[in-house]
Amino acid sequence: MKMTISDEKEKKKVDARLRCRGWKATADCDPDGTRRPELDLPCGKPVPVDQAGYCELEDKDTGEVFHVVKRTCNSVKEDAKFRCLEAAEFVKFPIRAKEVAKKASVAGFSLPHVVPVVPGVNTNQSGGRDGIVMVVYPRLLASAYATVRTLRDVLGCQLPIELWYRPDELKSTRKGLAPLKKLAESDTAGGMTFHEINDARAFGYGTKVYAIYHSFLERVLFLDADNVC
Repeated sequence: MKMTISDEKEKKKVDARLRCRGWKATADCDPDGTRRPELDLPCGKPVPVDQAGYCELEDKDTGEVFHVVKRTCNSVKEDAKFRCLEAAEFVKFPIRAKEVAKKASVAGFSLPHVVPVVPGVNTNQSGGRDGIVMVVYPRLLASAYATVRTLRDVLGCQLPIELWYRPDELKSTRKGLAPLKKLAESDTAGGMTFHEINDARAFGYGTKVYAIYHSFLERVLFLDADNVC
C-alpha cells in the first residue's frame, strides 16, 4: 500500500522519540490557566483527579515541546489513575488506531477466526455469519443466564451465542459455568459456544475488545452480561 504525504507525517509522529518532562499544573480549573509550578509532578507520580494542567513531552530529536492530555480539575472520575509517563502512548493511540482501521479496510482482510467468503469455494463457512457475543464475569453469571433465557424464550432470538470468559477469574466460582453449559445442551436455536480468554493483556473492559476481535462470527451484536438484572 502506497503511503501518502499525510500518512508519512503521521508515521513520523508515531516513530518520534518523546521524552516525558512531567505534569505541569495550572490554576482556575483551566489547563490553559496560570501555571502553578509548586503542584508540578514527576512523570511517574499519579496525578490527583482534582488537578488541572497538562503533561509536557519533548521530541528528543528535534527539541520540540508538546503540551498533551490537557484536563480541567473535574474532567476525570474520582477513581481514575493517570501518570504522565503514559502520555506518549496516549498521544500515539489515535494514529495507531487509524492505521489498524486502514488495514481492516483492505480487500481480503479478515479477523483471526473468520474465513472470507469466496463464492463457490467456502460460501457456507464462517464468512457472513451473524451472532451474539457476551463476556461472562463471576459476579454476572446469573445475569448472563437470565439474558440468554430472555433472548431465547422471550424474544425468540435464533442467533448463535458466543460466551467468552477468563478461566482464572472463574476459579473462585466452582462450576460457575455449569448452569449456562446445561442451558447450552438443550439449546435448539442458534447454538451456544464457550471460549476462553487466556491473553494476560485482556482484562476488564479489554476482554470485550478481545472477544469481538477473536469471535468466530462475521457480524457481531455485543451484549453486556448485565443486560438483564
